[in-house]
Amino acid sequence: MNGIGGPAYLLEGIRYAYPGAADGFVFELDSLRIEPGSALALVGPNGAGKTTLLMLLALLARPAAGRVAFFGRDAWEPGTNEHPIIRRDAVLVTHHPYLFKGTVGDNLAFGLRVRGVPEPEWADRMREALALVELPGWEKRQAAGLSAGQAQRIALARALALRPKALLLDEPTANIEAGLGLRIEAVIGESVREAGTTIVFSTHNFSQASRLAGKILYLEEGKIASPGRFW
Repeated sequence: MNGIGGPAYLLEGIRYAYPGAADGFVFELDSLRIEPGSALALVGPNGAGKTTLLMLLALLARPAAGRVAFFGRDAWEPGTNEHPIIRRDAVLVTHHPYLFKGTVGDNLAFGLRVRGVPEPEWADRMREALALVELPGWEKRQAAGLSAGQAQRIALARALALRPKALLLDEPTANIEAGLGLRIEAVIGESVREAGTTIVFSTHNFSQASRLAGKILYLEEGKIASPGRFW
């Protein structure tokens, strides 16, 4: 399992504000420890800070203050050039994912290419990932014109093909019908059990949070509602 002997994430003294935000929203977090191979659900109302925290965990947003350690490495340590390398092991699938022009296969191959995965491995990885999201054989389909649910599943397959240490999901089944959503949940859960992937996901569905996550963190107005408390 990834990261044995230490946390997957350790956040301390975090403060983040969106540049130029008119509403004055600030995200603040005293501390958060996430164990490797665990699943954490983020719940709370719209605007609570769930997506902001996912962006911080994906190392796509840099806090104005505080420290983000990912498997023991400070992603934003001054004077180093390791941030792009560290960031490759944390993959975020957004609520409205962006797909590149071209085919589904082109989309799945992009991240593999960027991360230097040997090309002979691509076909097997793509085939396996598309089967997991119940879109087998879609490699040659055009990405343009897919439904919102199909695009979300392709984005999840693109992330799964990378086999990241941390998989971060913003409302992973919001655009997917209920029966298929439960099966996608099973895929996510399998990633935790079999691959030791660390999963953090946001949801408005408390039942989903309870089914999928070992811990649930409630956010409100950019803060943990009950500091240090998990459900």
